[in-house]
Amino acid sequence: VSSVNPVETETKTKFNTLPKLANDGNLSIAFEYLKHVEVYPSATLNEMVFHIRRMCKQVLTEYQLLEELKASSSAEKIREILEVCRRFKEGKEGFRFDAEKAKKQKEALEKRKYEEKCRKKYIGRMERKAKRLGVKLEDLLKPTSVPGGHVYGADPSWLAEKNA
Repeated sequence: VSSVNPVETETKTKFNTLPKLANDGNLSIAFEYLKHVEVYPSATLNEMVFHIRRMCKQVLTEYQLLEELKASSSAEKIREILEVCRRFKEGKEGFRFDAEKAKKQKEALEKRKYEEKCRKKYIGRMERKAKRLGVKLEDLLKPTSVPGGHVYGADPSWLAEKNA
């Protein structure tokens, strides 16, 4: 008498026969995503950049292409960046680490962290001021069209306080 449960055997076999995903750092998933965005155009460029960055951040960082992705101006440019990643990953093109580029990326990251720290201090000051004046916080903050107050390439708008 066998003590093997046929349901367990079927499940194990079923899962063992599933095809393995390509070891390409989710590049195939990103290309599939872009294909669907072309067929069903519902995502904005910012949304596409966000999703591709989330899918392929490790590969993009490894090949120093994350900033280029963030600065891309079209879906075609995103596809080109992903193609470069794929060629590097497959060994069709040689990747050379650019120390100068890494230094600039590190400086940009430090600047963003500093601006975020300043933003938190600013909101703290405005919260205390709103409480002291008895007004809503939103009445004191200058609105920004950029989520999180980040304005790339310009002074952050949250540095300018409303005169109350």
